[in-house]
Amino acid sequence: MLGQEQWVNGPKEVSMARRRFQKGSLVPKTGLPINGLWVGRWREDVLQTDGTITRPYKWEVLGTVEDYPTRKLALRALEARLSTINSPTYRARPTAAITFLISSSDKVKV
Repeated sequence: MLGQEQWVNGPKEVSMARRRFQKGSLVPKTGLPINGLWVGRWREDVLQTDGTITRPYKWEVLGTVEDYPTRKLALRALEARLSTINSPTYRARPTAAITFLISSSDKVKV
């Protein structure tokens, strides 16, 4: 019989929830790209100036068909790109609008 000090699945203060894992998507969905470029898409957490987190789509050209002749090789390159986002220590990066940066720099007197 378990005492009150013993835990079955660990202490209750520890969060066992799994963070989001992304595989991303590769454009085009099937076959080889017509324009010769592999494009990867994913969502990335962005911390807004008011403290809210949004998840806009990001995209990046991974390489050409000469760099990655098959779809599987392009998916591996996308997986390497997403490794920082899928790491357990990933946190949303704060971003600021250009107008916010300009207005805050106007207030600073040197």
